Amino acid sequence: MLSSALAAATAGTLLTAVPLAVPLPVLAAAPAQARGFLDCYAEVPGVTARGVPTTYRFENGHGASQNRGPGTLGYQPRDIAYPHHPADGASPAASGPTAVTSYWFTLAGSELREVREVDRRDARGLLLSASYRTRVVRKHWEGVRQISVGRGRDDLYVLTNTDQLLRYRLSGADGNTTARLDDTVGIGFGSIGTFEYARSTAAGGEPADVFLATDADTGELLELTIPVLDPTAYTRTVLATAGWGELRSAGRTASCLNPRSGRSYDGIVTVDLDGNIRLWTDRNARDGDGSDIVRRGVLKAAWKPMAYGD
Repeated sequence: MLSSALAAATAGTLLTAVPLAVPLPVLAAAPAQARGFLDCYAEVPGVTARGVPTTYRFENGHGASQNRGPGTLGYQPRDIAYPHHPADGASPAASGPTAVTSYWFTLAGSELREVREVDRRDARGLLLSASYRTRVVRKHWEGVRQISVGRGRDDLYVLTNTDQLLRYRLSGADGNTTARLDDTVGIGFGSIGTFEYARSTAAGGEPADVFLATDADTGELLELTIPVLDPTAYTRTVLATAGWGELRSAGRTASCLNPRSGRSYDGIVTVDLDGNIRLWTDRNARDGDGSDIVRRGVLKAAWKPMAYGD
């Protein structure tokens, strides 16, 4: 799901709860005795027009938006990238019993910026306030349109307006990060509409980052597997051939459970250009097969914040 940095930043009291009126049926192929409803969870990070980071969260049939404020970034980013910490316990540094600090990245105008977020919480862990400081990592990034961080905090992947996918190496301590061009993954990425980290794997014994992407021209849903040691040897897998164009974000930040059968489903949550948040289920997100991806319904219509799925 989301990185630990984002999960820590979005925990707390939910605001403006909205009930979901659309039932989410199980797959038609499920046993008759297991038919019923799915319990689903989904998250979409975003930012308001005033630069306040926010998250839409759906759980137990209800949706809610939570602003991580009242502090603001002071600008509305062109894109956001969160580090994806390994499952070995790595997490944002705790600076006290009621404060958690995390670091992430934004495109701000022509600049790549690093954001330092400090969340302050009460004794129950509920979010009281969040403050932000930003610093410029790289200037003159007018030609960059999307960014995404691979597993850990080593590599920043960059989509350019000249159809390239580049990889930058991140180094230095949190709060003092530098980004150095490392390699050109490839060209011909001009039609990629969304590009979001999904997971990491070891294909053929070699570590690789896997990204969920959509093609705005063909409407395809894709997986791009990029080897860490040789990024130019990336592979492209088509999960679905149509229906995935014109999206702001499409990420694997959702999951569902059939409470009667105990069957679990991975999920995909998308946000289209009108702000409609939609849920899809995927029986197995790691099999590279999109035949089991099923559209489930609209979780929220016309969500106002700009959505980011990384």
